[in-house]
Amino acid sequence: MSTLIVVTGASRGIGLSICTSFAAKLSSSPLHFLLLARSEPNLAAAASSIASSYTGSSSELTIESHSVNFSDPVSTSKCESILKAIPWSSTASTILVNNAGSLGDLTVQSIAPNLADLTTTINLNVTSPIYLTSLFLSQLPPTLVPQTQIINISSLAAVQPFPTWSVYCAGKAARDMYFKTVAAEVHHGASLQGVLNYAPGPVDTDMQREIRGAEGCDEGTRKYFVEAKEKETLVKPDDTARKLVEIVCGGKYESGAHVDYFDEVK
Repeated sequence: MSTLIVVTGASRGIGLSICTSFAAKLSSSPLHFLLLARSEPNLAAAASSIASSYTGSSSELTIESHSVNFSDPVSTSKCESILKAIPWSSTASTILVNNAGSLGDLTVQSIAPNLADLTTTINLNVTSPIYLTSLFLSQLPPTLVPQTQIINISSLAAVQPFPTWSVYCAGKAARDMYFKTVAAEVHHGASLQGVLNYAPGPVDTDMQREIRGAEGCDEGTRKYFVEAKEKETLVKPDDTARKLVEIVCGGKYESGAHVDYFDEVK
């Protein structure tokens, strides 16, 4: 009986670090990873990194990956058949990590918004995690509900406004509320083990590079992150991933809560 770990945006950045951290932490038990991301070459490299992080028997680790573009509803719809094929009968516990996301257009959105860009960003940041989670819960056997944790990779932007980030902030806030509601619901007659909105802090990833190079971004915000990069105060992906994994494996959170990397968790 294995632990099933499903991660979106799993091929790089925070998503990949979360996968390798779980692999290292849970090496004493059988694991089945389901990786979902756009790039097939990056997914292959991610699988190799996960296998290297897992110190248990190689026969007790399985890694399955699928190329899915979560900004495209047609591509996202492939998740239905992917989830139906999960070996639920050999699964003892499950962890779903909704990580995929995008900054979108970092400009003042009240000035000539681009409908196509807006739709793409909302599809990726809001629609797809709701759709995937709903599918996941519909496929989840009732006996697994109390052994299931659902993680939303949130942001400080979910609870604090950032000028020129209106669409990103709105998307993150919507995700937080959706998962907070999922935590309050009963699924197949039982409550989930836990639902966590985890804000990873200002992580040194490609998204940070986008912010520092975005001409339309609020100058004060952009300057803050430029200086953080220069002073090397950005959070390393592996550090925030390890903290998340410790919180999840220790059950040290209130279901539905928003927890930040810098919060003290007892």
